[in-house]
Amino acid sequence: MAWIQDDRTQSGSTLPLIVSGSADQIDGNKITLWRPTGVGHGHMYDMQEDFPDLVNLAEWTPPDSITDLKRVQAAPGDSIKIMSSCLSGEMSLLEATVQQQSYKWKELSRWQLHQDACISVDVNTGSNEAVSIGEDGILNVVDIGSGTSKAKRRIVTGEGAPLRAVRYLQPNIVATLSTHLKLWNISSSSTRPVKTLCLDETPTWLLHCVAPHPSRPEKLATGSASGELSIWDLRHNNFPLNRTSGHQADVWDVQFNPSAPHILMTAGNEGWIQKWNFDSSNTAELSQTQVEYLNDEEHLQLTRELECNLSVNSLDIDLSTNATVCGTDAGSVTVMIPSV
Repeated sequence: MAWIQDDRTQSGSTLPLIVSGSADQIDGNKITLWRPTGVGHGHMYDMQEDFPDLVNLAEWTPPDSITDLKRVQAAPGDSIKIMSSCLSGEMSLLEATVQQQSYKWKELSRWQLHQDACISVDVNTGSNEAVSIGEDGILNVVDIGSGTSKAKRRIVTGEGAPLRAVRYLQPNIVATLSTHLKLWNISSSSTRPVKTLCLDETPTWLLHCVAPHPSRPEKLATGSASGELSIWDLRHNNFPLNRTSGHQADVWDVQFNPSAPHILMTAGNEGWIQKWNFDSSNTAELSQTQVEYLNDEEHLQLTRELECNLSVNSLDIDLSTNATVCGTDAGSVTVMIPSV
């Protein structure tokens, strides 16, 4: 699930497009491009028939259930590119272009690099590079502009627990998640992680998701199978700065608000979207100076933004409007517009 900017949605008063991917659908899985309409502050709507505010612009049929989606870029001329991964092990680079006033998906490249499911992908558009991890325990690095279907780097992570996510932290540093949080230098010839972190001395809970701080690269947030949000400082510690429970079950996704990074959003297996405000004073000085508010649970304000009947599995926050889009196991797409 991701917001996608195109040439027609650069104004802060208009929501961007949305791309979603489905899994385990009886009538077939789809990657769909949506345009939100009827925008209003404090409004919430989804793609069900009685909420006609999301217009289906284009669909593409993947080889199997979608496990992850990442935006690549919004190129000139209304060109939109995304990277997807699926349960049968493939990664696909897709482009949506405008043809005769309508959007069309085209698959530009496909990689079959995993023996089992490809669980997660991430993209570094600065270097035209992408990474993937699979149930086979392999971390792959690919050049998405080369036209080749082979990986330019392949690392056997040696994880005993299932890999859950991969994320770029820096152009040459990626993080992988299982019961451990491991950092890998993909430009090095070494096949060992440069740093290994875990929730405690005897890690048993899987880490499902990770979000880098928008302006503090040493700070990360993770969500785990324990229902906790954890904040990490990569400079000093092998364990989190703090762990706070806010969900009754697994946390499937976490995102920093890009324009207000003292606020995070999490998506949980029980069907909740939780808003974590680590600066309840809301003073401009505190936000601008970026003091260590993420270390301080005393000023944490936790708000339940959404309750669904089924698990919320993904979310994204738009920079220009602070709107949140999320997807659920019911196959629905929900958009939440903040009140002013």
